[in-house]
Formats: sequence, C-alpha cells, structure tokens
Amino acid sequence: MFELILFLAAGLLLAALFLFWVLGQWGAEFELPPAHVARLTELVPLTGVSYQRAERLFDARDYRFLAAQPPLAKAARQLEQDRRQIALQWLQLVREDYARLLRFRRILVACGAPTDTRTEWRLLRERLAFLVLYGVLTLWIRLFGLYAAPRAHTALLNSLGLISTLLARMLTRLSHTQLAEVKQLWAPAQTSTTNT
Repeated sequence: MFELILFLAAGLLLAALFLFWVLGQWGAEFELPPAHVARLTELVPLTGVSYQRAERLFDARDYRFLAAQPPLAKAARQLEQDRRQIALQWLQLVREDYARLLRFRRILVACGAPTDTRTEWRLLRERLAFLVLYGVLTLWIRLFGLYAAPRAHTALLNSLGLISTLLARMLTRLSHTQLAEVKQLWAPAQTSTTNT
C-alpha cells in the first residue's frame, strides 16, 4: 500500500513538473502578426475558441453573490450546475477545435508545407500540453466544480492559440499553388465534419 501511495505521489509530482515546464515555455517567440492568424481562422473555423463569454462562465462573482444570501442559495447551486454543464460542453467544442487544427495540419504537411524540427517540437509540446490541460480541467470541473480553478481555462486557450500560431506560420510559407491545393483538400474535409 505504501508503494502505491509513493508511486501516485511520484506521478503527481512529474505531472506538476510537466505542467510548470509547459506553462513556462509560453512567450513572445510564438507571436505572429494578427493578419496571419486571421488567415488561418478563415480557413479553419474555431467555434469553441470564438465563444466570447467563456471568461464569464468561469467567473464566480454571480455565484458568490447568490450564495451569500440564504434565500438564494438554491438558485446559486442551480447556477453552478448549469454553468458546469455549459462549461463542459464548451470544453468539448474546444477539443473539437483542437482536432480540426490537427486535421488541417495533416493537409498542410501533405501539400508540402515547409517545416523544421523546432516547429515540430513546439507543436508536439503544445499538443501534449493541450491534452494534459484539457484532461485535468475536465476532471477538475467534474470533481470539484466550476469555480475551483477559475483561470485554468486560459492556459488551455493559450495552448490552442500557440498551436494555431504555429500552423499559421506554416501557412505563410506556402506557395500560391500549395495554398490552392490546401484549400481544395480542406473544403471537402470541412463539409464532411460539419455533416457528421
């Protein structure tokens, strides 16, 4: 039993170190002009990321205001339950955005988008970071509630934003014929995912 607890503690420590490492890697080195990222989002619509009220979902002020008044405690619990369900649905949309970006990346590579080891390493790191953050945040919300980690969703969005920025950088390196080929291959992929 002691060995199991020791093994779990070591695993949690490694996961925490991984998260700190990933969070420490974000910086200005990934920034591209907004026009380049806009060009990517024209081709790859990101429905979860574009939801403007995500910040409000994780804001506990309304909940605390209602919970502080005993006659409204039931309304506060209902608000938290409703927002929890909406947040989990929103997280699913963000996960679909992630999958859409990966499908688009496969098309970019198939069309000969120039890339390098550094970009591929960054993409791998951000993909792992996104998956870990998504899993932890989803589990955290299910176990401890929506307001237990009020700023965690921004780390998830930052990770997805960095993936988008790296793909936008790859997109800017395409020739006109390669870009036309990407658009031609991406259009059927988009209609098939929206129909399912």
